[in-house]
Parts: sequence; structure tokens; C-alpha cells
Amino acid sequence: MGRYVKNKRNIQVFLMLIFLGLILRLLFVFTIPMYPHAGFLPGYNDEPLHLYYVQHLAAGSGIPVYEPTGIDSIDHIRGEFVQPPLYYKAAVPAYKFGEFLHIGWGLYAVRLMSAIFGIVAGIFAYRLAYLWTNRRRVAQFTLAAMMFAPNAVLFTALVSNDALLICLSVMTLYSISLCREKDSTGNRLVITGAFLAAAVWVKLSAIVLLPLIVFCVSPGTRVKQRLSGYAKVFITFTLIMMPMIIWSIANYGQPYPGGGVAMQAQYQPEAAVGVSGGAIYHPFMAVKMFLRTASMPFLELWGSKLEKFITVIWLVTWSLFLALGTLKSLRQKPYSSVLVTAIVLMTTAFILRSIFLFQVEFRLYAPVFGALAVLTALGYELVNLPLWLHALMWCAPFLVILFV
Repeated sequence: MGRYVKNKRNIQVFLMLIFLGLILRLLFVFTIPMYPHAGFLPGYNDEPLHLYYVQHLAAGSGIPVYEPTGIDSIDHIRGEFVQPPLYYKAAVPAYKFGEFLHIGWGLYAVRLMSAIFGIVAGIFAYRLAYLWTNRRRVAQFTLAAMMFAPNAVLFTALVSNDALLICLSVMTLYSISLCREKDSTGNRLVITGAFLAAAVWVKLSAIVLLPLIVFCVSPGTRVKQRLSGYAKVFITFTLIMMPMIIWSIANYGQPYPGGGVAMQAQYQPEAAVGVSGGAIYHPFMAVKMFLRTASMPFLELWGSKLEKFITVIWLVTWSLFLALGTLKSLRQKPYSSVLVTAIVLMTTAFILRSIFLFQVEFRLYAPVFGALAVLTALGYELVNLPLWLHALMWCAPFLVILFV
């Protein structure tokens, strides 16, 4: 009887977190205006670019090819044309259905699709945490992070390929972990390679997860079986990536979409941090923007003393528990080094990108949001904080902008 009651309570907590996470996303779906229109919350300045890509496909124009012709508003919108097409292809039916119901509702339909991706990402992060720890409390803490952390919420409530990237990246981490811990059958290895390839079809930054295929087999596996497992994942990944590679070579002369550094220079280089090595020449500004966008993705809202104070407290608290969770992960069971390795790989790629190209926003860590959530949850477990306080701490930056 006691076990039944405990399981029932676990289910109730799980559903409550999902419900509240969905409500928060719905708030943003229907209240954030399309940039640059004003509202009680600001719009996200890249959203029109992503929506224009969806509209381009919905009009039957096919996958777009970026062709720079100069710096003006139209070229700026076409800048998102360098992105892989999977998210935008998935968004077309939702957009058409929304427009069928009412002109202008296509925006909200695609945002709702992004919100669904966010909920699915949370569910798989929950499963990822439970797989590594076998403790519901850590899984609940992880789910709270995925439901309420600012970047995880905002970018799964807007038209942005980051929404599907977050979802597929968590699914990839879960599948890799499942291979390592329980199921390294041929089917699971193929599924893992497919998840990874799908994530790269959404956004090229997911390629940083590719080295994690070394974790796809158990440590005690024989060398021959280990190499066979690696091969199955890599071959599946390569086969699924091949159409994009061929298309990109045909249109851009390189194995990935985009126009290179020349295209990136169109993103208002005089105002951006990190363009053409700007992160090297302005390191303090770059670090400030990175930390600020970790807790406050709404760039236009930054400025009040209360907001800055909450941001500092939020960052210090999160950093502390992330560090504690990482140490626990490496020193005690479970030895979830795959999660730590994922973050190290992402950090390395992020630094190189900031040096040679542009952008230092925290959202670029989307491929490892699941890993960050699990490791932070391990840290929270050490201090035995109640779940409601854990969720409230994640929401703190949103509470400032919503109610102050």
C-alpha cells in the first residue's frame, strides 16, 4: 500500500510539473509580440527570421539557398536560410493549419508546436536523470529545470529551431545513456545515430555531440563488439546526413549549409559582440552578455537594479549547485561522464565560435541543456531542498519581469 501511495504521488508531481511548464509556455506563446512590436514583454528579435523560413516553405518555394546581395532588411531576414530545414519542415503543417483557422494564427500554431517540443524534452530529461541515478527526486529536480529554466522556456515557446534542437539533443543523450547502461542492441544503436543526425538536421551546432558515440557501449564490452557498436551509430548518422551534405556541396560548395563568414558579417557587426573576433577584443563584454542571457534571454529588459541583483544571485546559486552535481557525478555512482563530456565539448565549440564568428548568447548551449539540468539536479539533491523551492529558483528571473 505504501509503495502504491508513493508511486501515485510521484505521478502527481510529474504531471504537475508538466502542467505548470506548459502553462508558462502558453503565457509566452500568446503574449510575446512579434518583434519589433511592443508589449508587456519584448519580442525575440530572431523570431521573424525563423517564421519567414517557415512561410517560404509553406508557399511551396522549396528549401531556400542563401544568396547575399548586400546589407538590408530583406537580406537580414534571409540570414536564417543558412539553417538546416528539419524544424521548418515540421512547422509547415502547423503554420498552414493556423492560417486556415484565421489569418495570422500561423504564428501561434508554430509556437504551440515549439511548446510541445519543450514538454517532450522535459520528459526525456526526466528519464535521463532517472536512468543515471535511479532516484525519482533527482529526476523531478531535472524536470523542474527543463520546465522552468529561462532559456529552456523561452526558446520552446517561440518560432525557433532551438525548440526542436533542445528536444532532439535530450533524446540523443538519453539514447546514448541507454546504450551504455542497459541496451546496446543493434536497434538501439541505430536509433541513437538517427537521433543525433536529426538534431544536426535541425541545427549544425548539434554536431558537437558526435564524439559522444564513444559512450554508446558498456565499458566492459570486448574491443570487437565496441568497434562494431561505434560503426553502427556512425554509419546510421552518416547515411542520414548524406542528403544534406550533397545538397550543401551542390549549392554552397561546402558540406554544410551557409555562406560562411561573409554572410555572418551582415548581422550588424558594429553592434554585435563576437563578430570577426570581437569576443577577443571585448572579453568582459562577451562574458557579461553570456551570463546575462543565461538568466534573462529578454535582452531588451536588462537594466533595472533589481533585475541585476536577481541575476547575480541566480547565477551564483546555479553555478554552485552545478559544480556540486558535477563533482558528485564524477566521484560517486553514477559515473555519468557522458553528461560532463557533452558540456566540455559544447564549451570548447562555443569558445571557438565566439572567437572566430559571432554571438555569445547562452541559448547556443541548447544541445546540452539536458546534461546541465541533470547535473544541477544532483547538486540540489545534496542540500535536500524542497522541490517547490527548486522550481521557484529557476523561475526567479521570469518572476521579476512578470510581476515587478
